[in-house]
Amino acid sequence: MSRLPPELRIRPVGDVDNVLARHGGLAVLQAAGVCTGRTLDPDVAHWLSVLGLPDVQITVVVDRPRRHADRLLGPPPVFEAGVDPELDPVGAYEALTRWNASRGRRGVVVLCRRDGNWVAAARLWQTRQHPHTDAAPYGPGYDGRQLAWNQRWNSAQWRTEPGEHHHALAAAVWPDPGFSAAFRARAAYLLAARDDDTVAMPTGPGDPLADELAVLVYDDLGNDEIDEVVVSYLGDSDICTAIDDILGPADPAALDTINLPAGLLEPVLERWQRDPAHCDLLTDLCGLGLSVPQARIVAAAADASCGRASVAATEFRVGSATHSPYAVAIADTLQGRVLHSQSSSVDGQAWMTLAPATPDRVHAAVQAMCCGLPAGEQWVWHRRKRN
Repeated sequence: MSRLPPELRIRPVGDVDNVLARHGGLAVLQAAGVCTGRTLDPDVAHWLSVLGLPDVQITVVVDRPRRHADRLLGPPPVFEAGVDPELDPVGAYEALTRWNASRGRRGVVVLCRRDGNWVAAARLWQTRQHPHTDAAPYGPGYDGRQLAWNQRWNSAQWRTEPGEHHHALAAAVWPDPGFSAAFRARAAYLLAARDDDTVAMPTGPGDPLADELAVLVYDDLGNDEIDEVVVSYLGDSDICTAIDDILGPADPAALDTINLPAGLLEPVLERWQRDPAHCDLLTDLCGLGLSVPQARIVAAAADASCGRASVAATEFRVGSATHSPYAVAIADTLQGRVLHSQSSSVDGQAWMTLAPATPDRVHAAVQAMCCGLPAGEQWVWHRRKRN
């Protein structure tokens, strides 16, 4: 686990023996020939070694809009912690959790190459959503105790911190070795919420209520960030074809290509995102020299209705990793797919380009990004350590 690409954000499991013994997926893996007991199939072990020690890695992060829309929705939410993370890390984490819940699903695919062979690992995060809909938002002054215990216990915003007696009860009701420490820690929050509402509590392992509540805890653990990761062997396939498969098909936007000095567009979009009521985005974009049709597509690319993907590359050497100086971004707008790429002129000026995202343009942008790695045009043959 510790060697897998950090972009997958896979956390090591402490109680390995207990978790594996109880995990229903182990039987599925054995039936598929992935492993025999705790011994991996040699091919699968090789795939994981490629993911763990790649020569080159291309990372694709895909953000989907929270809901499908046929009109512009306005700017996406701005993250505001509201507290100093160093003084109140728990408050900052809870603010981040609420912000993530206001966004759509995120997926990440790492494409790792070693000795000429590519292996992909894909992960989709299941964003934990707030129990209420967008039609009934609740502000900072809302009292979460108005929610029933089963809506509150697994919400970082509304749950009650369990006391020692809740942890002790969880240990008594769901003891080792049948239940893991992670299970009991989560169950303690459930018990604290039920206790707040003076709802019946389980009395021991033989209590039917214990089995009923265990289902809720397992469901909640299944909705955690520890989601399934799909690993695929790509061999010597064209990596641009793999990126096409990740992005899926879409019509390119009808856009006259835009070239602007890097850093010129971002302040305009940031002002609009923070204060849309007092910002005329189209006028401000036209003030940068864009035509009205160009400004409309840029506005659509910045809108909350837009799906986005970013592509970045990393070159590995023994003891070091170097990231590509630029990333490639793709926006799926209501007016078509838009490509965002960057480059530098001979005088050192950094430029930003927005263009219709045809497959050929996306391929060229990805190739140019990879050529920005230390190995240059030889990145395709670069090896972490040569014999």
